[in-house]
Amino acid sequence: MVPRILEPFRGRSVIICYDNDDTGYNGARNLATALYQYTKQIKICETFHEVCKEPKEDITDFFNKYGKSRADLITYLNKSEPFEPSQVQERIDIPTVTLAQASQPEYMGKLVQSNIQIVAVTDAVFTAPKAAKATKVNADGVRDQLLINETREWELTRDNIADVLHLVDSGLKETD
Repeated sequence: MVPRILEPFRGRSVIICYDNDDTGYNGARNLATALYQYTKQIKICETFHEVCKEPKEDITDFFNKYGKSRADLITYLNKSEPFEPSQVQERIDIPTVTLAQASQPEYMGKLVQSNIQIVAVTDAVFTAPKAAKATKVNADGVRDQLLINETREWELTRDNIADVLHLVDSGLKETD
């Protein structure tokens, strides 16, 4: 079974661009080792360090400090060699820890996974006007409570915000 954190990389081509320092170098190889068995191909791009020669320079410097373009980066990416199995360090077991444990100093900068449960999610966006003015223009004979051309105004206030929430009912009960 593939750990959930690695599932999105299954069968993909991945190129890792790391900082130009020992931490970046080691981190790139650790990441490549963890991803290797799941990816279609994996590369570690060191070639852009021809531009970013200073210690700790990274891909942000490549674009911002040196003014390089997307096309320049693609050239360097294409020069990168595939990560070979002989470069794979010992297999990394990714520990499963709680979210609280993951925030502890001993796990900082390390690859860990946490099982979480999302109880509810919605990406719906609800908007409501602050004020509205409506004029009745025709009658359908059903619930004709306004006269033709009668105008009413409405304003959203603290006193009637609950009414708006009832209009977008999401299963809330009156007591909620």
